Amino acid sequence: MDNPLDAYRRTFKVYGIVSELHIRMIYEAWMENHRYWHSYTNHLLYLLEKIERDKGHLGEKVYQALVMTSIFHNVVFDPRDRIGYEMSAAVFEALCTNEEAPYYNEIIETIIGLKTDEYEVNELAIFFHEYDRSILMRPMNFRRLVDYEKLIFKEYQYLDFKAYKERRLRWLERWSTENPDFSSTASQLMEYIRSLRPKIGVYVGSFDPFHKGHYSVLKKSEMLFDKVIIAVGINPRKEGQEEVNRRLHDLKRCLPYHQIESFEGFFTDFLKDLGYDSTVIRGIRNTSDLNAEIALQRTFEDLYPDINIVYFFSDHSVQHVSSTRARNFRIIKPGSERIYLVEPEISIFEKLGLRIEDLEHIKIKKKHKTI
Repeated sequence: MDNPLDAYRRTFKVYGIVSELHIRMIYEAWMENHRYWHSYTNHLLYLLEKIERDKGHLGEKVYQALVMTSIFHNVVFDPRDRIGYEMSAAVFEALCTNEEAPYYNEIIETIIGLKTDEYEVNELAIFFHEYDRSILMRPMNFRRLVDYEKLIFKEYQYLDFKAYKERRLRWLERWSTENPDFSSTASQLMEYIRSLRPKIGVYVGSFDPFHKGHYSVLKKSEMLFDKVIIAVGINPRKEGQEEVNRRLHDLKRCLPYHQIESFEGFFTDFLKDLGYDSTVIRGIRNTSDLNAEIALQRTFEDLYPDINIVYFFSDHSVQHVSSTRARNFRIIKPGSERIYLVEPEISIFEKLGLRIEDLEHIKIKKKHKTI
């Protein structure tokens, strides 16, 4: 796989990054599966191209500092928590060993400032913010605005749709107030969001454990739906609270950026309580599953006549995988079941062996340079 960040090897070297492995790790971080808008293609590439066009009048040192700020400001992206900015700054510090490089400390301070929307902590931050905000300031027709909004919605899958809608409208209102030249665009987006009726699927099951066959069905359904909720059926008569907590913990660990809900009682009651239209997702491996699903569908329809259900076949390579088989493997030899389970993405922060505790020790020397 080609690495477009190889074009910045000279700048990386100035900051102490000479390892091809580290440059590839940075690029792979920008290509993570949970990124849609904050990806290399939709976010970083625009910044780098704009900085490249302005290189002639920026000056070499400012150019290098803006390139590195762009590459590292979202190198760790976690839509659930703005601590990702501090983690990104920690990755910059871990990989960039030359503290005498242009605006080294200002880059760290600029990235950390993004956590609390402090765009004027130093002159580099002011420069970078102008480039970063220009992504939204550029002229966009309504079609491009909708495409942009869909990508943002995809990144916040862990939020319930009603909560997402409320928070997104609140952010757009604030952003519009702080950026009056964005008010027209914000108005269009807010009107679109208020009328938004996304295609939402609900993938229901016991998921004990969630395995590669389940994941295959999930990925196929996400090609059809704007959002997929994972609904976990709980039977308190059969399992204790500790077992329930373990199952939910394991599921959230392998699918950290998805909305995961548990329910007791009838699934159809859970579906009605969502408060918006949705479609049930079920997976099928073989004819035995198909016969069982036909009976289950009739039961669902008895309880909820208006229910909509779609079925996806799991990939041929994992049609033999079942939760029962995975549990049996665990009993025979603990750990052996992992060949059937879904492993979560590992961020560059974790790959470098960094820890949350390390964030307290990010070095920021209050010594600013004038741009």
